[in-house]
Amino acid sequence: MRRLFKNACLPRGMKESRAAPGFVRSTRAMKILLTGILPPFIPTIAARLMRGGHQVSVMGPFAGADRLAHDVKYQDVHPNHPDALRLIEASGYEAVLFFFACQCEAAGEYGCVQGAMLDALYAMLGRCGRSGVKRFVLLTDRRVFGDAQEGREDETPFPDTPTGVVIKAAEDCLAHGTPEGMDTLLVRVTSPYEPGDCSSFFARAAACAAGKRPLVLSGSRQTPCDFVHADDLAAFLDFALGDNLSGVAHVFYGRPCTYGEVENLLHRYYPQLECTYAGGGRAGTLMGTAMRRVDWVPRHDFSRELDTLFEKKMRPIPASHGEKRQSRLSRLLRGLLPWAELLLMALLTLAAEDAARENALFSVVDYRLLFVAIMGNVHGIRFGVLAALLACVHYALAWTSQGQELYMLLYNADHWLPLGCYMLCGALFGYLHDKGREQLAMSVRERKELEAQNEFLQTLYHRAYEDRNQLQEQVMHFRDSYGRIYHITRELDTLQPEQVFLSTLGVLEDTMQNRSVAIYACGGTSPFIRLVVHSRSMKKLPRSLNLEDLSDMARCLREGRVFANKALLSGCPAYAAPVMHEGRLYAILMLWEVPFEKQTQYLENLLSVVAGLVQSAMVRALHYFSLADDLYVPGTHILTDKAFRNALGVYQNIRKKRSGQHLLVCVSSSVKRTVQAMDERIARVARSTDLAGMLDDGRILVLFPQAGVGDLPQIAERFAQQGLICEVVSQEVAYA
Repeated sequence: MRRLFKNACLPRGMKESRAAPGFVRSTRAMKILLTGILPPFIPTIAARLMRGGHQVSVMGPFAGADRLAHDVKYQDVHPNHPDALRLIEASGYEAVLFFFACQCEAAGEYGCVQGAMLDALYAMLGRCGRSGVKRFVLLTDRRVFGDAQEGREDETPFPDTPTGVVIKAAEDCLAHGTPEGMDTLLVRVTSPYEPGDCSSFFARAAACAAGKRPLVLSGSRQTPCDFVHADDLAAFLDFALGDNLSGVAHVFYGRPCTYGEVENLLHRYYPQLECTYAGGGRAGTLMGTAMRRVDWVPRHDFSRELDTLFEKKMRPIPASHGEKRQSRLSRLLRGLLPWAELLLMALLTLAAEDAARENALFSVVDYRLLFVAIMGNVHGIRFGVLAALLACVHYALAWTSQGQELYMLLYNADHWLPLGCYMLCGALFGYLHDKGREQLAMSVRERKELEAQNEFLQTLYHRAYEDRNQLQEQVMHFRDSYGRIYHITRELDTLQPEQVFLSTLGVLEDTMQNRSVAIYACGGTSPFIRLVVHSRSMKKLPRSLNLEDLSDMARCLREGRVFANKALLSGCPAYAAPVMHEGRLYAILMLWEVPFEKQTQYLENLLSVVAGLVQSAMVRALHYFSLADDLYVPGTHILTDKAFRNALGVYQNIRKKRSGQHLLVCVSSSVKRTVQAMDERIARVARSTDLAGMLDDGRILVLFPQAGVGDLPQIAERFAQQGLICEVVSQEVAYA
């Protein structure tokens, strides 16, 4: 490969890219294991990590395994079982998330924190260190702090409960039992929640209301509390893994809230819920700034989501049969009360009229008119008119009781005035009452409409706010954004060709979301192309291909176009993109297996963009290596000691990632020859992708990419024809 780049004046080597100052969001896909004491919201964590492009596995007893996505691998093995440790060693995980404790609002209960899980944590730390796991994240909660502590990230916990002592032991196990070379992150959380989570604080409150038990809280109404949504916690874990965050991080919502405020909110849904306080209480919730360093902002507020929470799993408790019977009796009594008042007032009016006949002092008041006014003003026009009719009947009875004929009452116009006053008074006072009631009802309806409009506008605002956050997250973190393009260019910003190919492999797998990537290098005018690096899962790819046998693909690539195998040609990949310079083909990026539903023009355009970025990286290196003759032994194509060691280090990294293999041999001659003579003989039998280098001690080593020990007899036979002897070099790591 170096010989090919030098002969073509193509840039040959790159320094390994270094991260820019500050935090740059990494989008490299990882293989992640979720294990430990699995909380009910594990499906939300797994789904969020899957959306970030990671491969997620869940291991451990979990009752909600049916809620996991079909792409999530689940192993029902206890973390302390020997099979679990062997599985970790064989699966090649890059990150492990160990859930130890999450619910810090458990009111002194153990909350599923098991001391036996400490043994599993310690054993898993040791096995992960021997299995190449790079990241280990332990999740605990605030109960590790004592009630008098503030809960800062830089504060040493001093637990004062049995649960806190167990959690502190787990954190000490992480601090003192982590193998060398593995990054660790300790995440402490406040009480997570989500709809349907049976272990959350709100589910416990609903269970207490259903069982008519008091909700016991540790502290008082002024005790601060905090709740974080499971999806926000999952987003933080995704960002923390991408940014390689280490140390201690506290995850909390951050809005000031107390138990008293939460109790008032709960009473809207469960009026009969009784909250009791056990005294004591903490001085504060979690505090810290690490979560801001990864640009994490919580999107969920529990106070705005209680309707959703209670609608799914925690609906208000229905009234019992006795309560329903009592409510029907109350409605019946309320309906009979006006009639009872009408009858009682009529009797009192009769008594008052009888008393007025015997006492002249009482006769100055028309008690019938007063009766009509009171009933109309209290119960409306219906009862007002009815009271007026009763008053008229009583007036007629009083007339006939004096020995007068009833028809004389009608013929005497003097008696029409009191009768008319009764009817007018009943109708007028009843009308005024009904009008006032209607105006009040209209005001209530208008207020409800305004409240509905306000709620609708608030809903629109919250939805717009959530959509804005979601769109911002897509713009900032989606793999097709400008930030993603910047990340790709930074990955390819190296002056070492082997590192260019290795970085290109990671970029293609991450950007295309494909694990069947292969990169071939072209050997000048030769029709054969050589395999340089490939995805870990593609283990049976041909090491070399003849472009003459793939004429359709070769013609398309030499024209600078992306090849799409729409005709399903045998031996051709699904997609192939050329890397060209000055009309010459230098490398081919291949996607061997692409699902039918993803074979779109969008995928083809995206592959073309990535190929263009790779091409620009190689072109930049062209100008550098056209002037870098000191990287070769003068007059030869043999690399110097430093350049060869750098290239060997990249190939060893490729082998560690299981993306390729190589064979390293020491070449010597039975006859003393100059370096130039050795270079000429090596060039006759070496491929364009083979590397030759001279160490400081004078030995000449040749590196054969994608070759193994089984290929040594053929290689040794070819070199023997030129009078050269090949010997496999052991302890290859010594030269990296």
